[in-house]
Amino acid sequence: MHPSILALSTTVQHIGMGTLLVLGFGFVIFWHELGHFLAAKWVGIKVEQFAVGFGQAVFSWRKGIGFRPGNTQRDYKEKIDQYLARSKKAQLANGGTVEYSDREISQAAAELGLGDTEYRLNWIPLGGYVKMLGQDDLRPDAAADDPRAYNRKSVSARMLVISAGVIMNVILAAIMFVVVFLMGLNAQPPQVGVIVAQSPAQQAGIKVGDTIVRLDGSEEQDFTKITLDVALAKADTAIPITVRRTIDGVPHLLDLQITPRKPDSGRGFVETGIGAPSSLRAVSKEDVEPQEWAKPGIDFPADALLVSDRAVIVKINGQSVSEDNYAALDRATQNFGQPIELTIKGADGKEQQGVAYPHFSAFFSGPFNLAGMEPRAQISQLTEDSSARGKLQTGDAVVSMTPAKGTALTNPPIDKLMESLKKIAGSGDAFSITVLRGDQTVTFNDLHATAAVGDQRGQKGLGVTLASDEQHPVLANVIADSAAAKAGLQAGDGIKAIGDQPVRSWFDVHRLLASAAPDAEIKVAYQRGEQSLSTTLKLDPRTLQAVQNIRYHNDLALLAPLDIKRQAPNALIAVRWGVIETRDFILQFYVTIRRMFEGSVALSNMMGPVGIFRGGMKFAFKGTDWLIWFLAMISANLAVVNFLPIPVVDGG
Repeated sequence: MHPSILALSTTVQHIGMGTLLVLGFGFVIFWHELGHFLAAKWVGIKVEQFAVGFGQAVFSWRKGIGFRPGNTQRDYKEKIDQYLARSKKAQLANGGTVEYSDREISQAAAELGLGDTEYRLNWIPLGGYVKMLGQDDLRPDAAADDPRAYNRKSVSARMLVISAGVIMNVILAAIMFVVVFLMGLNAQPPQVGVIVAQSPAQQAGIKVGDTIVRLDGSEEQDFTKITLDVALAKADTAIPITVRRTIDGVPHLLDLQITPRKPDSGRGFVETGIGAPSSLRAVSKEDVEPQEWAKPGIDFPADALLVSDRAVIVKINGQSVSEDNYAALDRATQNFGQPIELTIKGADGKEQQGVAYPHFSAFFSGPFNLAGMEPRAQISQLTEDSSARGKLQTGDAVVSMTPAKGTALTNPPIDKLMESLKKIAGSGDAFSITVLRGDQTVTFNDLHATAAVGDQRGQKGLGVTLASDEQHPVLANVIADSAAAKAGLQAGDGIKAIGDQPVRSWFDVHRLLASAAPDAEIKVAYQRGEQSLSTTLKLDPRTLQAVQNIRYHNDLALLAPLDIKRQAPNALIAVRWGVIETRDFILQFYVTIRRMFEGSVALSNMMGPVGIFRGGMKFAFKGTDWLIWFLAMISANLAVVNFLPIPVVDGG
């Protein structure tokens, strides 16, 4: 398909999905306010307005008046005033003024056949409300003399009205989840697709390809459920996890223990280091948003788009593989940086050969290092608005960074370079960077950190993604009290040999250290300036295990998620799953709010209306099943938000 046609098709699809999402939000809000409305009517409270949306009315309807553009207030008031004026005619004739009580207005409306309630659709579809006589969220002392006023009802009646919206949201969430599970949810299976190095999952003995059967007593049906259950877990508390693993062609159930932990910052949701599974087939251009497919203006690693547009990997290093066997690709990736030979079948059925290159994966916590030795930073990607575009290239190793003011960095590690760029962005100062490109050093002057940093509002940077310089075993930093520090190695040293084996890359360093025996004395030859030196490195069992646990990833960017259809076999199972899903989302939201008050989860994890709409668009783009799932989640969350003692959020 021609790119312009694809873009137009996608734009139309976005408009359609956006419309469905707005209608869905409106329905969730309508359902919530319907709960308040029905309960108010049931206990005999006069409801003056039932509104979906905020602001001015687009149109409205009232019994006895009918449909009107805008609101019915003027017509309603004129009819009431004319009717009551006749009964107060003598008083008005003597030049007096008349004020009508709430009770008189209600009686007049009843005698005129006018409805109490104005039903209206407002311009801003971000909420809704039910306006009851004698009740005002912003004026707790509001009162009316009509016996049908909110303030004249008993405490139990008022509690029922307030709770009804919450109850309706819970019911709606459960119904929507049941509908989703009856029609089938195209979700990722509860299978391990990624294991982060040094993570709780790796420490628990979980492997890529394992299927998670139960987590902390909950049966796992899809990967979304795993994410939810992990978020509900307590940090630093071991929980049981049962996985199914195929060993020698035979499936086995393994009962393990995993201890979720918080990120290094201590702020955020607890994590386990488990990632969702992928397939060996690439996504289609028609199935993804254009910016996720083409990412115009961004420099990729060479092999990032090797498998694209519905192509599928059929052989890995000469061995045939099935489309759902991502674990085979992961195993081939864990081979000390050795290239992976792929046979790729295109959508047209033709096969071609390609090579993917493994790279070190980041650690679950702390900087990446080998026995305390940190590699220096390398440019792995540039954004469209990077001030370094046309200058820096992917693969450039950062030899130095010199700000106009402040201290220069030599062979900087990733974290220190990022920290320095952040400070420079705040000051607006220029800086220069010297990089190693091939076997030549190149310097670029007068750079500025002006590019936006991801989704972090207001933050600027150089507009690059950083990775470890894997090809040059130069120490950017030596972690205090590590095996490398005890051996006397320093930042700037270049590793030349380990034992009697020459070293050409950090992959060689990893391979040779990982094959060592615990507490063995390992001879390390290195270069410090003009000096050729050597030392003895000793890896205790814990450090050796950490080195052996280092993992690799590939840059194949367009592999599609591995999907299954999560569909209940019958209505009873669908109801059970729907109730459990609703319960868990409500619990998760309460836990999140509690952790925000404790300070362990940052307020930045919350979304406003725009963020929720953007998130909803991503779900809507995945299909009707995910749109309904998302609206069910929103309904469950609204049940919590509207039960909080914050009057202004009711209906919003």
